Amino acid sequence: MKKPYAFTLIEMLVVIVLIGIIATMTIPRLMRRSPSIEWPNIVDEMNNLVSFARQEAICTQRVHRLRIKATKETTTFVVVEDERTDPENPQKKIYNQVASDFFETRYDVAPEIAVNAVFVGKRELFAQSREAFCYVISDGLVQDVLLHLSRQEDKKVSQVSLKMNPFLGTFTLLDGHVKPEK
Repeated sequence: MKKPYAFTLIEMLVVIVLIGIIATMTIPRLMRRSPSIEWPNIVDEMNNLVSFARQEAICTQRVHRLRIKATKETTTFVVVEDERTDPENPQKKIYNQVASDFFETRYDVAPEIAVNAVFVGKRELFAQSREAFCYVISDGLVQDVLLHLSRQEDKKVSQVSLKMNPFLGTFTLLDGHVKPEK
């Protein structure tokens, strides 16, 4: 009669030790760099917001905008807002964050990322107020903007630019801080 095969105590201890060694080597590497602060992920998040703003602008036939705001107390955030007429003053426009049950209309940029500048043409919008806007009109065209971003990693500064294609409504990732055109 055959005895059923089972693992010995030694075999199980060897497996546990190997799992422990692998975990001690990989966990610090995973903790060192969060995937949410990789440049392509940031571009994807920004493009998702622009795409949503374009769809909303076309569907509602109202101007929308991306509001990019940085303060010393909080991290930088980007939020989708829509334009409305102020009921108390019909000549004045007001902007409110768009609410959606299916889509996050606010993106909090990781604290490791600094928004250094936002340009429309050659005009820098971010210098004094640390706030800038990228407008989307009702036919889906997006304002041509250029963002300068940087991140410090291990005594090395990584710099990129996000350039908007106004017809496609997408940001393109470029190495370094690119000079604004026009």
